[in-house]
Amino acid sequence: MKAKTITYSRLHSVGNYGHVKIGIEIEVEEGKTADEAYETAKQFVVSRIEIETMNEYKASEILKNKEKYTKAEVIQAEKILSENESDLPF
Repeated sequence: MKAKTITYSRLHSVGNYGHVKIGIEIEVEEGKTADEAYETAKQFVVSRIEIETMNEYKASEILKNKEKYTKAEVIQAEKILSENESDLPF
C-alpha cells in the first residue's frame, strides 16, 4: 500500500474555551516518502500556529531580525503592530 496524500491538523486553544483547527492536506511527491510528506505538513501547521498566536513582543522581535523569519511571519508581525498603534496622543 502506498500513501498518496497526507493530512495533518492540530486543534489549538485560543482562550475562553475556544479553539481553532489548523491543518493541511498534501500530496506525496514522486520520490518522497510518506514520512517526509508528514514532516512537511507538520512543519507547515506548526508555523501557522506560531503566526496565529503571535503577540506584540514576538512581533517586535521578528521585525528586528526579519532575515531569520518567513515572509508570512514578517507580514503578520507588521500587521499586529500596526493594528495596535493608536492615534491617541498619550
